[in-house]
Amino acid sequence: MDLQYKGMNHRGRKEWVERDLTSPTQPDGLAMEEWQVNQYVPFVEGILACIGRNLTKEELNTVAWLAGSAQSTIDNIMSLIKSANILKGANRMENQEYKSREFKVGDDCPFCNGKLIDINNGGLLDNKIVLKCSNDQCYFNQVDFR
Repeated sequence: MDLQYKGMNHRGRKEWVERDLTSPTQPDGLAMEEWQVNQYVPFVEGILACIGRNLTKEELNTVAWLAGSAQSTIDNIMSLIKSANILKGANRMENQEYKSREFKVGDDCPFCNGKLIDINNGGLLDNKIVLKCSNDQCYFNQVDFR
């Protein structure tokens, strides 16, 4: 994401340019009004926190297009992404590697690119692990695996 303030557009609204989205028809990048940027930035940041990698140009272009949608649409899409990430994390925890692993503060979060800052390993009776991640965007900050 490489946003640069462009100025006021013909409608009197602040306009930004996403310079990562240049094209032959938009050599300076994709122009967005400020209201769209206000939806685009947290949308991109939320996705990045879930997938743990940078978005491709095509993916970023799709997110920019979706950022022009109603906030409820964006929230629904983020809910799907978060759910997929939860499933991915749960599947990882079911893997024997994670079942037998002892988590320690400072370890990489098994769900994102953050670090574990708190771990509550339950006793033999409840067999519970509760993780807290340093990444505020990690939606698994209080995950309970039994």
